[in-house]
Amino acid sequence: MAATQGKAVKSRNFYHEAMNDPEVLKRREERKKALDAAVKDMLGRAPGRVPSWERERLMQMDRFCLQNNKRCIMWDDAASGFYLLLNWDWSSNCPAQMPTPQHAGQPGWWFNIKEMITPPLMEVSLPEEKLAAWIDAHTMRVHGGFLDKLDKLRRDDTTGKLVLDDPYWEELLQLPLLEAEAEAAAAEAAEREARSACTEAGAGGAGVAGGSSNDAAAEQ
Repeated sequence: MAATQGKAVKSRNFYHEAMNDPEVLKRREERKKALDAAVKDMLGRAPGRVPSWERERLMQMDRFCLQNNKRCIMWDDAASGFYLLLNWDWSSNCPAQMPTPQHAGQPGWWFNIKEMITPPLMEVSLPEEKLAAWIDAHTMRVHGGFLDKLDKLRRDDTTGKLVLDDPYWEELLQLPLLEAEAEAAAAEAAEREARSACTEAGAGGAGVAGGSSNDAAAEQ
């Protein structure tokens, strides 16, 4: 009894045993091979293929991305799709530049994405000016509706947003708004109303002040 108490009891490290269990290692390797094969198959089918989504859904994505300076990069179109929305400057057809380092916490910036996604999904070592060609050659052709018409893009004088001088743009405008587009439109409308109210209030205040000054001068 005393001898037993004098010895340290060695506890089993079940995690360590599991990590080195031949069966566990075998299953892990099989899962890795299956995942690698699935990714390879997906990447092999993606390049240049138009997603099988309904045309209206693709057109809505075109409009959303044009108006919000995004580019949809898609590898798989099954169900909801496997894609990301990259902040994009369509005028120069390359990733948009972050206005300030403080914007790094917001989604979609190439600065962040190239740290999260690695080859073979994305070739992150390319210069930004070559990224569009890589995307065209290795991912699905999501924006086929206007990729060949980038020379027809211009900024709207009123909204500052991109528009396309092409009949395709008129088709896009006839589509129902996506939920995200509706929310953005409502926010913009509220902001315009607030600015208008502030402008009117300022003008009214200036008029009142001017009237008071004139009245005082008249009384003198």
